[in-house]
Amino acid sequence: MDIEKKRGRIARIAAVNGWGVAVLAALCLLISLLELSVAGILVCLAGVVSGYMELSGRRRLKENRPEAGRWLARSQLLLLAAIVLYSAYNLLAFHPKEILMDMPPDLRSALLAYGDQKEIEGWLTMAAHILYLSLIVGTVLYQGGLGLYYTVATRKLDRAAAESQGKP
Repeated sequence: MDIEKKRGRIARIAAVNGWGVAVLAALCLLISLLELSVAGILVCLAGVVSGYMELSGRRRLKENRPEAGRWLARSQLLLLAAIVLYSAYNLLAFHPKEILMDMPPDLRSALLAYGDQKEIEGWLTMAAHILYLSLIVGTVLYQGGLGLYYTVATRKLDRAAAESQGKP
């Protein structure tokens, strides 16, 4: 195994993902601040910290520091936890009657033309469940998978480096 080639590939993945997460979270943070959404602000701050941790883990990886893999994996676990908690909060705090009443009157009237209020509330609830459960599943697969990749790949790197230096 070419250690430097493998290290470079992990570092490129961490750079793209880390910058992507940090920039997206920072943009969402601005929106959350404008809306004064406490839950949004908290999850966005966790995203910015996660992006920073991933970029910091990348720097450690390039410096051949042994804790790099832990930084990379933990950045994914932080983001995973933040998104899952945010989604669970939104599922628990979802009130279709309030959503329907907060809609502009013409939109509410248009929706009510397709069914009674109870039926529309059921559709809104189903849509919220689909949205947030999909977000949870996608996050577990992506962040969980990337965290696992970082853990396994950096352990293999560390073992290969130790073997190339004659250490068992």
